[in-house]
Amino acid sequence: MSYLRYLRHRYDYDSIPQFVLNGMGFLGLEIHPFFVFLEGINSVAVRPSLRPLEELEVGFVGAEAMSTIVALPDRKFPESTLLGRLAQGHHCLSAQRGGELVAFTWCSPNTWSHWGRLALLPNEAYLYDAYTALAFRGRGIAPALRYRLYEELSSKGKVRLYSVSERLNRPALQFKRRLGATIIDRGVHVILLKRLHLGRAAASPRHRDYRHPSLDLGLRGA
Repeated sequence: MSYLRYLRHRYDYDSIPQFVLNGMGFLGLEIHPFFVFLEGINSVAVRPSLRPLEELEVGFVGAEAMSTIVALPDRKFPESTLLGRLAQGHHCLSAQRGGELVAFTWCSPNTWSHWGRLALLPNEAYLYDAYTALAFRGRGIAPALRYRLYEELSSKGKVRLYSVSERLNRPALQFKRRLGATIIDRGVHVILLKRLHLGRAAASPRHRDYRHPSLDLGLRGA
């Protein structure tokens, strides 16, 4: 996919404010208004259909798959970063069809890491970087794969799962809504010239009030 087609896709995919914020990154200014979510197998009111996964090969992948992920047209992380995740004990659950990568989602069973680090409790995990290839979007693959990850983590006793999404990322918010995720915190983080970090990072969600009504309404109104 050409870069112009990629920009066109981002314009169609993101809200206009998000598209503008993304463009500001070229000027050395990154603004990240975010929500922190609590999700997991116990949060899903209606289990998403797993039929989208029936014709796919689902399983955890290792270092051999990282070069394939890096080669996707709209990915920004170098292979060294992905290999570093694996070295730190993170896991990547993927769905493939005939050797073609369709979707994946990452999790960290030991540390919460979003502009900071926090050791997690034995029943907790941090979920991040959910992705579906452009040709396969809109088929319900992402929520089905995420639920499979819930099942895998639940079998290991990890039922309290956290994630972070940009407030203006409409597809991400819709994805979390379909999974029954609950907003438990919010904030804004600013990065200048990729070095200077301002504002509050996504702090430990463990100390937040999970029943705060204004946070729940934030998701419904997104």
